[in-house]
Amino acid sequence: NYGDITLRQNQDWRRYCAGEHDSDALAQLAVFKAVRWLGRKEHVELGINGKAISKVLEIREKLIDALKGRVRRIASTGNREAILRSVCAGMTDHLYRKVGTRYTNGSPTERELGRESVVLDAEWVVAIPCDLEVRTGSNKKVIPFIRTATKVTPAWLVKNVPVVAAKLQIQLEEIQGKAEQSRLKRLCFELWTTH
Repeated sequence: NYGDITLRQNQDWRRYCAGEHDSDALAQLAVFKAVRWLGRKEHVELGINGKAISKVLEIREKLIDALKGRVRRIASTGNREAILRSVCAGMTDHLYRKVGTRYTNGSPTERELGRESVVLDAEWVVAIPCDLEVRTGSNKKVIPFIRTATKVTPAWLVKNVPVVAAKLQIQLEEIQGKAEQSRLKRLCFELWTTH
């Protein structure tokens, strides 16, 4: 278990998020809403981590208590795009691009998308990096993967996450500056050689 409310071994929980293919976070939310009041036996049968459900309920109550009197309304709008924007805004430092069958974020480590993911055909995702150690006899193998993935597009990130937009703008200005310097050098050389 990696902190999610669903377990990798038994994936019967997928029936509660069958239409979700863009975000593991939204899939987890759908499963949570569907099974939070079920008993331990049903959780086990469905591949649900009952302890994680209890922890989510506990954290939720603490957040509600902390926000009482500070915000007018304590409820989700249910707006899918707003929820996805929030997920992405909090994970911009974990942006991965699919290269072949794996994902990379500029580091030399390529990562697999976790088998429990509901995300399909995503070129870009924000996700949590994990390293799974597997022992085979006396050997130890590390499998790098990502979990809790949410599909994004770079244009969407630039529009909704100012930090990314600012970084990309600086890179663009640097590229344009270098191009401008190169053009000026060419012009100077042309002027020098023709006169």
